[in-house]
Amino acid sequence: FEKMAEDLGVAGNYMMVKAVDNEQMPYFYNLADIVLSVTSTDGFPVTVLEASACECPMIITKLDYTSEWFVNGENGVLIPARNSPALSDAILKLYENKPLMEKIRKTNRRLVEEKADYEKCMLDLEKLYYDLVSKYKN
Repeated sequence: FEKMAEDLGVAGNYMMVKAVDNEQMPYFYNLADIVLSVTSTDGFPVTVLEASACECPMIITKLDYTSEWFVNGENGVLIPARNSPALSDAILKLYENKPLMEKIRKTNRRLVEEKADYEKCMLDLEKLYYDLVSKYKN
């Protein structure tokens, strides 16, 4: 990758990082212009929530979970799996559209605050457990 980047003249425009401690991840998300989550299969990557919480503009593969969280052009750019031309088009489209990037940043932050707050999710889960237990106690 380093040789390819050098040959293309973009070697100074990216940073390759081998491993990062979880506590340091927010700093790296905040350095990113765009975050990609372009897996072809995944249940729900935590990185998507982490990047969204850090107000990162996202390019995401269209998978089952993405329709529950993301709307194309609202809080991310959705692309088909394993489609490198669509990925490169999405990167250029997003990078060249600063108003869209800003819209995605703010929308993602609100989405995480509303749907993925740890305390709220744990309270909801606790209520579900109590409801199930009381249902089967009787």
